[in-house]
Amino acid sequence: MSMIIGNARRPFHQKNLNPCECGKAYFFLSISSLILNNRVMKKIYVILFAVFSITSVSQAAMTTVNVSDNLFTPNNFTITVGDTIMWMWVNGTHTTTSTTIPVGAAAWDELIDQNSTSYMYVVSTTGTYNYRCTFHYTMGMIGQFTAEQASGISENISGVSLNIFANPVSHQLQVNLKSTLTGELSISLNDITGRQVRLLASGNQTAGEHYMQYNLADLPKGMYLLKFTIGTEELVRKIIL
Repeated sequence: MSMIIGNARRPFHQKNLNPCECGKAYFFLSISSLILNNRVMKKIYVILFAVFSITSVSQAAMTTVNVSDNLFTPNNFTITVGDTIMWMWVNGTHTTTSTTIPVGAAAWDELIDQNSTSYMYVVSTTGTYNYRCTFHYTMGMIGQFTAEQASGISENISGVSLNIFANPVSHQLQVNLKSTLTGELSISLNDITGRQVRLLASGNQTAGEHYMQYNLADLPKGMYLLKFTIGTEELVRKIIL
């Protein structure tokens, strides 16, 4: 019985390896496994970092307003600055058109029908917003929402007034900055994880009113964080491309 086992034929693909070759094979397998594990762990860390960053940096919510039967539903609600409103077509031909809005907020006038089924608007300024359907407002198709500032976030840096047009941004981002401060100014565009995508401005700022325009047509669509730093003061605004 032992003879049979001793003379049993090995599969054709197996080779006799001397101790040196076995050691080399084990070494390379260990290194390959280590590299693979490191790559996997790096990917896991990146994913976890992005998830936690999104949770901590961007707490913006979205409110959907259904557009149908000559009604906006809901037609009166409260949101937080930085949140997004999405008008969603259900039936008919309508518009969502701003009428009275806070100073510094971007006006809008968008068709909502079977070909243009949705429109998104990012709220950037506190206050009360009124809007209507141009075609059916006489039938009561009007809406209103109130935007409040998120707890713990300053709307403006002391001595600085900032307005962004328009939001969402199609191609050109326009910034109107009024400041009584002088000092080092930095304006950067970051993704939702906080990673800088583009440095828009850097240099010494003088007091006064400044108009700036930036072409963002080459950037992917999505939400970004516009970061303004003046001296030790910092202000972040959410924008959508």
